[in-house]
Amino acid sequence: MHVNRLACALPRDCARLLRDIADGMEDYDAQWAERWHRSAQDLLASISQLYVGRGWDSESFRLNPGHRLRRTTPAPSTAWDIVWARVSNRLLALTLTLWETASDQRGLPRPPLRALEDLGLLLSAAAEACAADEAIMAHGWGEEQRDRRNTALADAHRALAAVKEHLHGQAPDVGAALGSLAADCHALLDDLAPDEGDTGVRPTGAR
Repeated sequence: MHVNRLACALPRDCARLLRDIADGMEDYDAQWAERWHRSAQDLLASISQLYVGRGWDSESFRLNPGHRLRRTTPAPSTAWDIVWARVSNRLLALTLTLWETASDQRGLPRPPLRALEDLGLLLSAAAEACAADEAIMAHGWGEEQRDRRNTALADAHRALAAVKEHLHGQAPDVGAALGSLAADCHALLDDLAPDEGDTGVRPTGAR
């Protein structure tokens, strides 16, 4: 189904972008950061496509009610769209800040290496949480997916605490850059941690 395919692609593509950023965090340049930012923009385009797909599905069901009976895999509720629209917007803000810290024109200083290392750990763990959500989208809630997701988010929060520790004693401009990245990451993790009911995905075995 078109809507299911688009909905499943969102966590997959977010995980892919987060892993890419995490892998390049310690030595990224303006070109890399620009590419990340454009990938984040593509996520928002995917959200728009999902909205359009839902509209087409709704119209199809109205004109052909029998199609609803033949569909075997229910689409997630619109709560799923809201979660991933928020995550995509966080990634857009995060990648813009990274781009600015790598740009000679902007003059926003790059955070220190140890802070970037912890940011990389944070984003890698966030990618794992997104990958767990992709599995949840495909298979429904189950103990394995729940544990995988919770472990990844716990790892990400520990890394976030480490990032915040680096804020102490920084020069004002460095502190501003790192503080902005930490705030974006904090909001990202909040958006990645909705309750099961908020995702609009049924538990495994639910009817």
